[in-house]
Amino acid sequence: MTKTKRRITLLDKTGILIVGIGACLFYYYFETTLSGGNLNILITVAIILVISFFTQYLVNDINSSKSALQQANETLEHRVRERTWELRNSELKYRTIFENTGAATIIIEKDKKISLANSRFLDMSGCSHSDILNRKTWLDFIDEKSYRKLSGDEKSPAAEIPFAHGKHVECQFVDKHEKRKDILISFAQIPETEASVASLTDITELKDAERLIYFQAFHDALTRLPNRALFLEHLSMAIKRAKRRPDYHFAVIYLDIDRFKLVNDGLGHTAGDDLLVAFAGRVREFLREIDTLARLGGDEFVILLEDICDPNYANGIVERLQQA
Repeated sequence: MTKTKRRITLLDKTGILIVGIGACLFYYYFETTLSGGNLNILITVAIILVISFFTQYLVNDINSSKSALQQANETLEHRVRERTWELRNSELKYRTIFENTGAATIIIEKDKKISLANSRFLDMSGCSHSDILNRKTWLDFIDEKSYRKLSGDEKSPAAEIPFAHGKHVECQFVDKHEKRKDILISFAQIPETEASVASLTDITELKDAERLIYFQAFHDALTRLPNRALFLEHLSMAIKRAKRRPDYHFAVIYLDIDRFKLVNDGLGHTAGDDLLVAFAGRVREFLREIDTLARLGGDEFVILLEDICDPNYANGIVERLQQA
């Protein structure tokens, strides 16, 4: 089979040349037989031979180029198939990682739109793929107030707030149903693109625990008022503020409940606790939002009146409390 192919190939390469030589011999024999031969016949035969030679050369070159092109095409197709297979496996690998990172993950394009979101992000946002992809920006899910605070400019719109790649920031996430969650979000630039990958972790339980610990550390468990430590912190800030601003004045009022021990001992601790809670609520009604009412312990309370414009304001509060 191989020998046959080689013979055919050899015949193809020399076929035109053989035909040209045969035609020349036939023409030469025919002319010399009929006319006795002359110089023109030889020239004509030479021209035919030259044309046959160059024609065969061109045909051989075309066949050779065609064979090389076919071989190159086969090699290219093989490489394309290999590369396609590699890309498909690579995409499958990274998509598997993307879907199973353990965190809500999204791809953010230059225009801030989300081009890809994993299932955990869909669960967190309450949206479907069609709701998100190329329709919503990542800022649609972030509380603007959080980003204004991060930027240090309360007046700047969230859309203009830059984010630092490779860094973690805490924000409030707003889902489809306007439910808010505390999240930790980190950004990373995707190499050789203008897109970024963002990973969002729900830290609501952690932040709730932090807030609870802070509240318990600085508030009275019974009345839920600021305790001594928090009151002293507010008082320290008021003193510093007064040193910076000559027009800033504050006042401190100490108060307790008369004969509280009789109530506590005679009616029991439950009645005493109820009295303390009712007393705290009643006093709070006479104060402003900027004022601080704290429980020092037992039946001892203290009030911090801040930013007083009228020197008699504190006396007026005391009189109203005594009459209540």
